[in-house]
Formats: sequence, structure tokens, C-alpha cells
Amino acid sequence: MGGWETDQGQSSCILVQGRSRRIYDRARRLSKKLGLPLLEAGREPGYAVSLLVADKGLGLQRSFRESGKASEEAYFPDWTRIDTTSPAGRRSGQPLLRAVQGRRGGKGLMIWDCTAGWGEDTWILAALGHRVAAMERNLLVNCCLLDAWSRAGQLYPAAARRIRPLLSDSRAMLGRLAQDPQSPDLPPQPDVVYLDPFFPQLKGRKSRERKPMRILRLAAESGKEDAEGLLRPALMVSRLRVVLKRPRRAHPLRPEGRGPVHTITGRGYRYDIYIPYNPHSRADPGTTKHENGRSLSGESASLGSI
Repeated sequence: MGGWETDQGQSSCILVQGRSRRIYDRARRLSKKLGLPLLEAGREPGYAVSLLVADKGLGLQRSFRESGKASEEAYFPDWTRIDTTSPAGRRSGQPLLRAVQGRRGGKGLMIWDCTAGWGEDTWILAALGHRVAAMERNLLVNCCLLDAWSRAGQLYPAAARRIRPLLSDSRAMLGRLAQDPQSPDLPPQPDVVYLDPFFPQLKGRKSRERKPMRILRLAAESGKEDAEGLLRPALMVSRLRVVLKRPRRAHPLRPEGRGPVHTITGRGYRYDIYIPYNPHSRADPGTTKHENGRSLSGESASLGSI
């Protein structure tokens, strides 16, 4: 397997952060599996994005030059730091939950998170009782997502079992489901499709993008995602609704002339809610069956054994 490359043509690598034998052995297994060179952190690799292997888990490091000096910044996703257990963390009034669950607060929904990224929204939805297929197309980001899932599962196994991480192009998965709803190798048909594509980078923006998003945007091939290209097939397969996260002041998307039926606003963003093209295919929330015995388990393994 050849080395993974960014849009700029720079190969990535694996960096070892720490000197324990366990960390080094894991890094060596990942290097072999992913076909990436293995280096020690602290050396000057010259790679735009590197997979970090450390005691705290897997993360990504972004290398860049600022004011003529070489700099790095890293991020390790950690779902256990997300509050999903306190009354404030579990309240249904959060914009994400209001958008996904609806006014009636549907429980046990089957959700396709088609832009999983670091997986934080996936974890919130699963921790509050929903089943989630978490789709991430980028190899290195998916490695970090799997690791965060594995570590969170050690503390919250019930919530982790409701998640199915998938290294996949969600647009292709949506298209396949539209062509063959009974395909046994796909997750169950979603009650809700959740889309959170990268926001456009606005010139003259005063506030700087947060570090996790800066690293994610670079790793995900400069953040090129077609929001409308995801929305159209999502409207063909979802049973209940499609939720699209957008910049607060962006114009709403209107595929086939159909705009959102409702909007829930947060700080600097909003959730646009769309009704699917085939409303007759809706199922009662909480009673969705797994067609052809399809389930969320058994597809994706933890990276702890890699």
C-alpha cells in the first residue's frame, strides 16, 4: 500500500510520541497497515499532516510555517470529555438534539452521520440513545475516530455499541442505498440523515477557526465537501428528516426547489431541517426494523489490536 497524500502532494507519516514499548509497537503496526513511514516526534518530518501515536491515544498533527518559523499543532479527539451524563448535558433542548429528534423527542432513531469527522456529534447522539452509522472518508481522521470510539467504549460500553464507524464515502453510500434499499452490506435505512459539511472559509473573518477544525480541514483534503451533493441523495433515502448544519447567515439550499421546513439556530450556525422526497417510507420512531438482519455491530474493529 502506498503512502497517503494530501491535495498538495505531500505524503503523511506516523509519529511516535513517547518511548514506551507498547506505543512503539502500536505505531509500527499502524505503519505497516497504512503503508506510512514511521518517525519519532521531534524530528523535522516536513509532512503537512501526521498521525500521532501517544499514551493518550491517536491524534493528528498539522505542520505549518508562521512568520517564517516552522510550527506544529496537534489534536487528540476524546469523547469521554463530552458531558452526556449530567442534566445539562442530557437536556433535549440542545440545538443538535432538537434538530435530530424533533419536537416529540423521538428515541432510538437510526441516524446516518455522513460527515463524522472527529465523531463528537456521533457520540452525543449515541449516548442519548440513538443508533448511529458514523461515516468518515479520510483514512487518518477515521483512525482517530476509531481510537476515540474504543477508548470511550471502555467507560461507556452501551453507548459505544450503538455506533458503527465506517471508513466510507457517504455520498456513495447514500447513492447505493437509493439504488438498492435491501442491500445487506449497508447499515439500516436511516430515520435521520445528519450532514455537517465544512463551512466556507470567509475572507476577512475576524475570529480564527478553532484548532480541531483547522487540523480536520487540512487532513480532509482542504475541506472540499459538496453540501448540496450530499443533501440530494440524503433526501432520497431518509425516512423522517434530513438535518443540514449551515453557517447562520448562509442562504438555504433548495434542491429541486424544496427548501427547509424548519430551522433551529445556534451560535454562528443553524440546523436546516428537510422533509424527504418519499415521506410514505417513514417508520415510527423507536420501532425501526433492521432490514435483512442488518445491525450496527461487527463491521468495524477497534484499533487497539492493530
